[in-house]
Amino acid sequence: MAWPTWLASPPPLADLVADLRDLIAIPAPPFHEHERAAALRDWLAARGLPAELDQTGNVIVRWGPRTGSGKAFLAHIDTALDVGQVVLREEDGHLFGHGSADNGSGLCVLSHLAVLAWQSGVQPRQPVFFVFNVGEEGLGDLRGARGFVADHRRELDAVIALDGRLGDIVQQGIGSRRLDAGFETLGGHSWSDFGNPSAIHLLAQAIARLGDLALPVSPRTTLNVGVIQGGSAVNAIAREAHCLIDLRS
Repeated sequence: MAWPTWLASPPPLADLVADLRDLIAIPAPPFHEHERAAALRDWLAARGLPAELDQTGNVIVRWGPRTGSGKAFLAHIDTALDVGQVVLREEDGHLFGHGSADNGSGLCVLSHLAVLAWQSGVQPRQPVFFVFNVGEEGLGDLRGARGFVADHRRELDAVIALDGRLGDIVQQGIGSRRLDAGFETLGGHSWSDFGNPSAIHLLAQAIARLGDLALPVSPRTTLNVGVIQGGSAVNAIAREAHCLIDLRS
């Protein structure tokens, strides 16, 4: 696909890498993306774009008319884990750092695209939204994207997300459900109350049975237990244990 003639040339790769380095150094775990969101808003505003924070915490730039239905381009701000400050490192031409691909690269590409579009002097016939959304990862469960669509559903005829490894195109929605499942028991002391059911033992048995399930191949279906928690001491029969389950198809 040829680069649009009405857009200025894309920035050098070194500029994108420099912005990526600055961006992922700002921690943005789920539900704590405000600092990175504010930095993105200020970066866009410094280049003349009217970037605003919505009630969910998303950073939004609207380009074009105030009426009609148009397109939204999304890139999520948050990272999967809370690992504190990340230092981007380069090895053999590859960049490494938590959140650099998911979704630092998407944020950098979309923010520069927004600047190029805004500074082009061209006005689209339909509105275009550049959205830097919160709450994509984990139990955020797409709350930023859901909030934006709920607020602007009458102004949208397409939503395109930049995420993960850039270069692939996914045109079919993947259903996702997150469950918090667990057991509660009487518990007790590991010696004097031995024989009482343990919530941890019961949970482990249940997880093992989940692992034995035969899942459909078509449509592709996945199941993952990503977090397990419970118990209070090595010599206590666990009264409570639970796990977080991710289901997709």
